Amino acid sequence: MKVLCLSDLHRDPYDCTGAKEQANWIHRMITENNPDVVVITGDIYESCVRKSPYKLLHELCCGVKTICTLGNHEFFDFEVSYIHNWLTEMYKPEKFDVHYLDIVGHIDVGNVRFFGNVLWYDGSTKTDQRQEFPGWRICGWQDSRIKKFEPLLECTKCRTQILDNQPEKGQIGVLCTHCIPHVDLNMHIMGWSGGSPYDTYSGVANFLEDVTATYSISGHTHKRTIGKMIAGTACINTGNHYAPPFEHYLLEIEDATI
Repeated sequence: MKVLCLSDLHRDPYDCTGAKEQANWIHRMITENNPDVVVITGDIYESCVRKSPYKLLHELCCGVKTICTLGNHEFFDFEVSYIHNWLTEMYKPEKFDVHYLDIVGHIDVGNVRFFGNVLWYDGSTKTDQRQEFPGWRICGWQDSRIKKFEPLLECTKCRTQILDNQPEKGQIGVLCTHCIPHVDLNMHIMGWSGGSPYDTYSGVANFLEDVTATYSISGHTHKRTIGKMIAGTACINTGNHYAPPFEHYLLEIEDATI
């Protein structure tokens, strides 16, 4: 099974030139690699998008089965529950082969189970012990825009959903999260010497030690990490930027059946 891994596309429908350039790049990656599945780990669209992301992603990924997670940017200016309800109401798998794991919990493709969600952070990955959590004002983190946001509560919900959707016996587990599931994957691409003030919002420090997965695909930090082994899990963060050159990774699962 070939899985095209993407993340942090930050697509803005009002930036027509940049969005078109990125779309052309994705179409080229799909044509060249012929993936069975496209996985996009969050921050796909900015919160200003009001069209159905299912239709948009169906077109963007050329009709290839697309499995996504939400990212923190998708929630800006709304409550977490509102975005979940909005995506649940619009979900039409019979029409668009596009699936948000935050909504459905998991998707099985042959003997491979894709499971995960945004995996909100809990402050455990911070590198500066003096930093408050949440310390929105200290580093200007825009997640302060999310309405009625309680990160510790939402992180607990995410952890519970992931643990409840782990692979069954005989399945290959692919954990897909926006935020990182282990501190060893930390460091924002814009990190300063000694760590980034954003590290406290990177993810959960030791989650890979609690979950069963052969592969972990994440995003959020924009820092590329490929093949790092943590707790028996091969970890992938494609990394990406707000502008070219865009990043991708082709994961080939040899023991998979389709």
